[in-house]
Amino acid sequence: MSIRVRAAALAAFTAMLPLAAARAADPVDLNVIIPLTGPAAQIGESEQKALALEETALNQSGGIGGRPIHFVIHDDQTSPQVALQLATQILASGANVVLGPSLSSTCNAVAPLFGKGAVAYCFSPGIHPAPGAPMFTSLVSTEALAEAMIRYLHLRGWNRVALMASTDASGQDGEGGIDRALARPEFKDMTLVAREHFAAADVSTAAQIARVRAAAPQALITWTSGLPWGTVLKDLSQSGLSLPVISSGATMSAVLMSRFASILPEQLYFGTTSGSVVGDIPQLDKRVVTARKKYFDLLASGGQQADTGTEAVWDSTAIVVEALRHVGAGANADQVQSFIARMKYAGVTGLYDFQREPQRGLTGDNGIVARWDPAKKLFVPASSPGGRPIR
Repeated sequence: MSIRVRAAALAAFTAMLPLAAARAADPVDLNVIIPLTGPAAQIGESEQKALALEETALNQSGGIGGRPIHFVIHDDQTSPQVALQLATQILASGANVVLGPSLSSTCNAVAPLFGKGAVAYCFSPGIHPAPGAPMFTSLVSTEALAEAMIRYLHLRGWNRVALMASTDASGQDGEGGIDRALARPEFKDMTLVAREHFAAADVSTAAQIARVRAAAPQALITWTSGLPWGTVLKDLSQSGLSLPVISSGATMSAVLMSRFASILPEQLYFGTTSGSVVGDIPQLDKRVVTARKKYFDLLASGGQQADTGTEAVWDSTAIVVEALRHVGAGANADQVQSFIARMKYAGVTGLYDFQREPQRGLTGDNGIVARWDPAKKLFVPASSPGGRPIR
């Protein structure tokens, strides 16, 4: 090769370097479906703020293959129909993975779309994908949370309990979990003295509260999500009925605590997991303790309070990014799904093992009970893993 030819080749190669570098630095767009409007907007608001902080942290640790990560947020308006439309559009664009949606109803709506070219990681614990399904789900199962809640009530001596559940998919799933927990021999001396239902759109639950009062429970379980919970709290407050209330983690939102501050029960508890509460939790693995510290420090740096919304997106997103770092941002859905299905990961919610617990990675042992501390304005631990009260 002549000197002139070599020089021309070198010049051509050098000219390509900026283009190659630019391509290497192109962001990896990850599509996220969450509810920024509608009845569950407070969940989406918390998730969106956490995702912004997590995006920065993940990019500071190298992004994906040196490329920055960019979360593309889509608002499903708390509507299964809108979630389905968004997921259809995202998959048509060639996306290999979708993060979200956030509710059992919206996750169930989009689930049939996945399996041919894309995998989803739902942010709701209220779905139960079959082993090997192209959808993963966050946190521990609602059944495990229900068991932790019932165990906590039992060990506190509150054995006569009432249940108020919404008629939507979230409420039905939670009610089923409560029934299965109460059927365990461990809780044979517990009694469900009242069972009441309400629709998410109801403007009053006064009649249901009156029937709960007549049954004389020692504690009340509420299972719903978002703003409908406020209707129950309002009617409970106006009735003058004062008793411990334990709710699903879907209502464990700093936004809701602020909005409903004047009507919150004196004793307010939640079935939840370790990434939603601030404070020492007995019996946590040291790797989880370390992950929680980094997570809480990052949230604090952005002025964000930990709650179910922040926790639901945190480990799920990190797990998907970890998979893409290994298989490549352009990997097909089967490669992404297969990698996650073999993963072991130490997160803020617990130690994930997707071979032991397919599609979720976490067992019921990770469920805890928290309480709202109005003086500190924080969710603090009330139990160790499994729902055993902290003495």
